[in-house]
Amino acid sequence: MDKQDIRDRLGNVDQIRDIIIGRQLREYDERLGQFESQLSLIDRDLHDRVEELKVSLSTQLSTAVDGFEKRLKGLAAALEDETIELRQQGDRLTQKLQSSSQNLDGEIDRKTGSLNERLSETRDKLQDDIRSLKAQVFEQLEERFSSLRDGKLAKDEVADLLFEIGIRLRGEEVVGALRAATDDSGTVTGEFVQHQ
Repeated sequence: MDKQDIRDRLGNVDQIRDIIIGRQLREYDERLGQFESQLSLIDRDLHDRVEELKVSLSTQLSTAVDGFEKRLKGLAAALEDETIELRQQGDRLTQKLQSSSQNLDGEIDRKTGSLNERLSETRDKLQDDIRSLKAQVFEQLEERFSSLRDGKLAKDEVADLLFEIGIRLRGEEVVGALRAATDDSGTVTGEFVQHQ
């Protein structure tokens, strides 16, 4: 067999193959073509849907971000307003406290001045009373001493006079002690003398 025979036979093989499975091969080719067309359509459809989803999600995300930004801006504005209000309240409270403090200082100054005036008046009055009392004591002493010079007073009267002057000079504590030391008859007991 030569090459030509082999070729003829092979051609015949192709024809035989085409006769036996040719129709099925064509059907498979058609089906594959249909599958490829359908896959191409599905691919385009999926691609379109993915793009739509991208656009939709991008829009939703953009809307959500815009909403969050607006909310954040609103919250920031509200927070700033509250901060301003709190500062104003703090300033008003500080002013009230300063005003109250100044009023209180003024009132304390007035009361202190009034007390100082009263104390000064009381001190002046007490000093005047002491001067008057000293003048009376010296006047009485002068009278009594002049009486002594004239010889009209007895020694008992001089003792009583000096005792009375001592009591006046020492004040109430001596008077209280003297009252406690006297008996019912009015005589001074030895306790008072020892105490003095």
